Amino acid sequence: MPLMSGSLRNGVIAGALTIALYSIVYLIDKSQVFSLLLYWGTVPVTVFFMYRAAVYEVGHSAGSLYWRELIRAPFGVFVVSGLMFWIFYYLLFTFDSEMAALSMARQLEALDVMQEYSGGQLTEAQIVEARREIESSEGRFSLTNLAFSFAKGILGGFLIALIIAIATRGRSDGANQLGRSDA
Repeated sequence: MPLMSGSLRNGVIAGALTIALYSIVYLIDKSQVFSLLLYWGTVPVTVFFMYRAAVYEVGHSAGSLYWRELIRAPFGVFVVSGLMFWIFYYLLFTFDSEMAALSMARQLEALDVMQEYSGGQLTEAQIVEARREIESSEGRFSLTNLAFSFAKGILGGFLIALIIAIATRGRSDGANQLGRSDA
């Protein structure tokens, strides 16, 4: 099925590039693996390959594409690349025990920043509870964390796929139809 093979191919490329970037950062400075700049900096890579898959499908479709087909290709790329990334991330924590300690330190730093900039919105009890939860987790990244992180990302990935579908719909005759009228 060409649609899925295009999504799979582009998803694997996006996932591999993201993992390569994280691997380079990991080898240079493990603590930077938790950088939000790195995390958000890899989003354009995935979005590029999502768009690439959508444009490919529009260009290679035999006829009209409907919303379902327009969303499927970029969303498939997001799912494949996301699965690859989160499995890689889980494996980092599994095979490098230092990652958990670094993660806990980053979380505690973030809590201190939140406390500083909350303007008194966080009570002392909330801060103590948050600190206790962070310390009790010991910074571990479990399969539950992986599943939850992936699930949260899926929502954002669907929205990005929808935006890409809207951007590419004009390239396909009849693509602005919401469903098949011949069904």
